[in-house]
Amino acid sequence: MATQVATNWKLTGTVLIACNCDYGCPCNFNALPTHGHCEGGWAWHIQEGRYGDIDLSGLSFAVAADWPQAIHQGNGEAAVLIDEKANEAQRGAVRTLASGAAGGGRGAFSRTPGPRSMSHSTCPSRLSSLTSVAGRKRATRSSSRCSPSRIR
Repeated sequence: MATQVATNWKLTGTVLIACNCDYGCPCNFNALPTHGHCEGGWAWHIQEGRYGDIDLSGLSFAVAADWPQAIHQGNGEAAVLIDEKANEAQRGAVRTLASGAAGGGRGAFSRTPGPRSMSHSTCPSRLSSLTSVAGRKRATRSSSRCSPSRIR
C-alpha cells in the first residue's frame, strides 16, 4: 500500500476578508451566519511563500464563495481568481491551497459535507496585487477575459 506524503507549504502576507455577516464572521466559530447563508470573499497577497518547491512569493489570489447555510454545513460554491503573473505550476499550487486540499484554514472547504464545487479560470484572470491605498487600507481589482470551468 502506497503512503501519501503531504507537501510542505508556508505563506506569509496580507489577507483581506469580507462577508455578508455581522462583525466577527460567525462561521469562523462554527456558528450560524447572521442572515442564514454565507457570501464571502477572501483576497491574499503572498509576500513570501512556497508550496513544496514552487515559489509563490509576490503573487495574489482571491476566492469568492457562496454557501446556502453556514460554511461548515457544506453545499457551497466558490470561484478562485489567480494572479495573471502566475505560471502553470504556481496556478496549480494556488488552486490546491485555495481548495483546502493541502489543509490549513481553507481545509474547511474540502471537509464540508454535501455537493460543492469550486471553479477556476481556464485562462489568466487579471488579479492585481493587494496594495496600500492609504495607510492601512487595502484593495484588489479583478477582471477575467474568459469563462470559469467547474471543479467538483
